[in-house]
Amino acid sequence: MQKQRMLNEKKQHILQNVGLALVCLYIFTCFVAVDIVVSSTFNSITLVLLLGWALLCLVRSWTTKKLPLSGYTAWYAVFMVISFVSMLYSKEQSIFSGQFYLMLVSFCVTFAILMFIRNEFSFKILAYTFIISGMILVFILYAKGLLSGTVSDRLGTDFMGNANNFAHFMMIASMFGLWLIVYESDKKSFNSELFQKGYIVIKIALLGAVLLCLYSLILSGGRKYFVLPFVFLYVLLIFKKDKKGKTHFWLYTAIAIVLVVVAYLLIMKVETLYNAIGKRIESFIQGLTGKGEYDGSSAIRSTMREYALSMWIQNPIFGYGFDSFKYYNLTETGYFYYSHCNYTEMLFNGGIILFVAYYWIYYYLFKKTIRSKNIDSKYKSFVIAVLVCGLLFDLFGISYSILTVQIVNAIAFRASSFTTQTIS
Repeated sequence: MQKQRMLNEKKQHILQNVGLALVCLYIFTCFVAVDIVVSSTFNSITLVLLLGWALLCLVRSWTTKKLPLSGYTAWYAVFMVISFVSMLYSKEQSIFSGQFYLMLVSFCVTFAILMFIRNEFSFKILAYTFIISGMILVFILYAKGLLSGTVSDRLGTDFMGNANNFAHFMMIASMFGLWLIVYESDKKSFNSELFQKGYIVIKIALLGAVLLCLYSLILSGGRKYFVLPFVFLYVLLIFKKDKKGKTHFWLYTAIAIVLVVVAYLLIMKVETLYNAIGKRIESFIQGLTGKGEYDGSSAIRSTMREYALSMWIQNPIFGYGFDSFKYYNLTETGYFYYSHCNYTEMLFNGGIILFVAYYWIYYYLFKKTIRSKNIDSKYKSFVIAVLVCGLLFDLFGISYSILTVQIVNAIAFRASSFTTQTIS
């Protein structure tokens, strides 16, 4: 009996390790398989392999009556059901295209990832995968002479279809890199004697990788994508404790202010950086303060958000149906776009019901993480930083159907279960 149990545990361990490897391979190809050096077909292949392996493990778990379901998966499933119901009175009727299709993809991929990111060890492996993948992509772009960008020709447009897609991946890579620098690159973080001796080199390499990702973010022209890693770092730092268990809020606040000032001066004074993102930040600040006008994209987005809110007030409970804003927006502004704000998008499309259904997960995670005395502080800081950045991102972007956003949210959900007693 004991021998059979040990055999089953060994099989489970192998299944988990293969699954983790496939998750990392999929993330890696999301960065590098963009038809520059590696064909994007490889990304599709790794996705199929990951989902296929997850299905195999799901079938096996079904026979053992140990289904690998998580609270995040249950929440997103409920959110999708509510979205589907609201589609019954929406102008958007397509399930296998548009935003609902993206939600289906997000559900399947995050379900698979959560099956194999189950402990601290796998979390750290995934974190290194993100930052290394981002760094390699920057090297590829540099080697191919593509590492450049301006306001009119933003980096990422040519090979990822949209500069914001590129910026999103690089933002996430930089965030994981920052977490590793702050919490997981000191000597005691490594079990290997070789890594313990070279931990300073590893920390410097991580810092270099993060700076490369931030530089590429500047060239992409993505304002929110460049700003959010600084917010993420600030949250990580104010939760960080010294050897005596004390935090240093004011010290890290001062450091954060200095970093922001230095970054702002560099962007505004260095011509390459100014031409890539400085102009866009400058016009946004002028529009926000009333000293000038927003740039074209900011102006139209502001108009769309205002229109979405004014329409929502007329139908606050149920909204106008899933993904319906773009149809009304076409008549109002001439643009067949979503509102570029997740809050107004949720309210317009599904009213208070859909809004609460989506943001419940943020409330639940924040409440659970803040109140818990058992979550390891380095993971508590990660979860809170993800939530803060997510809520800020939603002011200027759509998140409910975006795969990269849901991957990070799912990982944060998993990290909220890593206590000080968790075995890596």
